Amino acid sequence: MKVYLSGASLGSYRAQNIMKSLLDNKIDIVYLPQLYFRQSISYRSLRLLSHAVFAALTVPIRFIAIACSTHLLVLPMNAGVVTFIEILIARLMNKQVVLDFYLSQYDTSVNDRKTVDKNSFNAKLAYIKDRFLLKISTKIIFLNWAEASYYHEVVGKEIEEKKIHILPLCVDYKKEMIGQRRHESKDSFIICWWGTYIPLHGLEVVFEALSIINRMDIKMKVYGDCDKKTIPYMKLVESLNLNDVVTFDNSCTFNNGRLAPRLVNECDLALGNFGSSKKSTTVLVNKVVDALSLGLPCLTIRTLASMELLTDEKGVIYCDGNANSIAKEILVCVNNKSYIKEKGFAGREIFLEKFSYEVFSEKLIKILR
Repeated sequence: MKVYLSGASLGSYRAQNIMKSLLDNKIDIVYLPQLYFRQSISYRSLRLLSHAVFAALTVPIRFIAIACSTHLLVLPMNAGVVTFIEILIARLMNKQVVLDFYLSQYDTSVNDRKTVDKNSFNAKLAYIKDRFLLKISTKIIFLNWAEASYYHEVVGKEIEEKKIHILPLCVDYKKEMIGQRRHESKDSFIICWWGTYIPLHGLEVVFEALSIINRMDIKMKVYGDCDKKTIPYMKLVESLNLNDVVTFDNSCTFNNGRLAPRLVNECDLALGNFGSSKKSTTVLVNKVVDALSLGLPCLTIRTLASMELLTDEKGVIYCDGNANSIAKEILVCVNNKSYIKEKGFAGREIFLEKFSYEVFSEKLIKILR
């Protein structure tokens, strides 16, 4: 087996794990990074020009490399012009085209982040790209069956069941922390949330829940990704008189290595997803799997994907996505620390069973073969 990897990998933990899995299993790979010259160029026009020139100059090499490969694997979150050309070349040569459909470009830009208007040209282009990728690929990887069904509805493209393969989220970078003892605060109960500031997560509902609880011994720490996007949430916290309860910190991430130790040492209860959109009630968000990997109990809403993958509710505590339900369950956790400790230990077990790198690697190789 020889695999040609198409797309960018920088910043994508899943893409890096795919590459690592292939190399660990001694599978030959070819990878020509599309953004090789763009990272150090400041001006947008020059970046685009360098990208176009690099792509044009490497067409013969790409053509030969694809011809010598048995599979073309499209790395997650890639739908550029070069990737589409490579897919067409691979299909003309009757190669296996494996698509890791991590998310829909149309759904992310139009419904999640709301950065693109539904009726705009960019929205229509993203929609066409999603449909093309699903149609032309010979194997399609989804995170779970719930999301496979959801994206079928979003894109409006019937997907042959025989083409669908399931490869859940993978967490590797925090595995070494399993078994470490967490510090338990005697003065306060610490709730932690981390991630990107998008409506999918329903962070504002958590703040409303804390205002209902109205206890100074219950604190919340928010670890975000952008100072600018924090501003509306800080204003909401201030309007709810929660400045002494909620703190924001955008300097700690898993990538810089500062977030995982902070969570292990400080967090009593992790928070998952509380959004109300159809996608929110479908997907299993990354932060739930992060919490499982750290042995942290996680409070979250019940979604189709969580019911599919966490059938025995190990590691998670479910609530409805409204402030009253969240507040009620937080108080249950505060008053029953032995209960949430057991949840945390159980979460570690389910992490090793379903979301570890070893499991991910084994399943990926089976899909390719």
